[in-house]
Amino acid sequence: MAMADENGAERRRDERHGRVDRVTLRPLESPEGAEIEVAQVSCMTVDISAGGFCLRSNEAVETDQQVEICAQVLGNPIKYYLKGTVLRCTAFEDGYALGIELEERPGADLRGWQALFEE
Repeated sequence: MAMADENGAERRRDERHGRVDRVTLRPLESPEGAEIEVAQVSCMTVDISAGGFCLRSNEAVETDQQVEICAQVLGNPIKYYLKGTVLRCTAFEDGYALGIELEERPGADLRGWQALFEE
């Protein structure tokens, strides 16, 4: 599931890697100050990169929602606590596809995560 613009051009800066890992997503605050309806969302990765995720979820997450992600890559014992923003949420018959851009914010291990992709 590539993230492309209306002309079909790739929008990601970072190379994607196909993965089937489980991650947990926790909304941090509502973009409009509304009450957050879901405390935690369990997702499966479609692909990952140094700068973001494409996830599959059974629950919709609002676009522009800031989230905290707990991710663990198969074969690596380290859990990464990351923060980002939901850029898109697309409905499908069997759930939703979420496009999340990672951001450097206090409490996030973005540099540790990005180091995984330098090898």
